[in-house]
Amino acid sequence: MQGRIRMSLSRTVGWVLGDLFIFLLFSASGRYFHGLSLDISAILFTAFPYILCWFIISPFLGLFKPRHYLQILWRTCLAVFLTTTIGTWLRAILINHHFDWLFYQVTLVFFLVVFLVWRSISYLISKQSLNRTS
Repeated sequence: MQGRIRMSLSRTVGWVLGDLFIFLLFSASGRYFHGLSLDISAILFTAFPYILCWFIISPFLGLFKPRHYLQILWRTCLAVFLTTTIGTWLRAILINHHFDWLFYQVTLVFFLVVFLVWRSISYLISKQSLNRTS
């Protein structure tokens, strides 16, 4: 029993850290390609609206609980859509700028692709680990 609890906790921690990495990668790469400062506070400021939205929305959609693969996929898509939409509005408010539709579309595609790949890989790893312990 404790082995399953420990595995569940480590899986959840892995998901949280992987998710954070994606938002920081997005922020740092965007800032780099636009010639902006790569100061850690600037990277965190850019990622903040998305991180905030993600960690409010995704638990309600059950993204930190083990699920069937298809559930993971559609829940991830929904979480990415909501996070990107609300996060881009929040970002616009924080930087006192209009809602940038092109930025929104690029952000949505980036997050969809990267989160679906990340969640698929983590699902496969988690499934293999579970099969080895049973």
